[in-house]
Amino acid sequence: MRQLQQIQHARRSIRNADGPQWPKSNSPVVAEARRCVEHHYTKLYEHAKALDSRCQDVTGILMSGDAVHDAEIVAKLTLLAFLFVLLSFTTSFFGMNFKELENQSIWKWCAMTVPIMLILILILSVDVVRHWDACVDALKRYRERHAER
Repeated sequence: MRQLQQIQHARRSIRNADGPQWPKSNSPVVAEARRCVEHHYTKLYEHAKALDSRCQDVTGILMSGDAVHDAEIVAKLTLLAFLFVLLSFTTSFFGMNFKELENQSIWKWCAMTVPIMLILILILSVDVVRHWDACVDALKRYRERHAER
């Protein structure tokens, strides 16, 4: 942004070369050189402006990607918390000292816990695949948008 302002200031100074700060010359060579330098500064300004726009776009994508990434981390932590709450429930349930639960074996606990774990792993893997597809789609859109320029 600061570079854009500096280039714009230089363009204005060259355009206003007839002002009191510039030495005076009526030579056509000097006038042609001034037009040439002004033209180069104009092209430089346009190129810098395009680069600034691209940087702004990429920064926006990265910032939104960070927010999405943070939300995904929170979602995964929530899923892990849910997993451990379920495991805690099953261990607490089978750890109770009731007469009806005296002869329970570890295999019954496994028979209850393993399906819960498998279902949660399946849900997690589907979420990872969906996230991967979304990232690939976002990258394709970014490349298409910048290929047009």
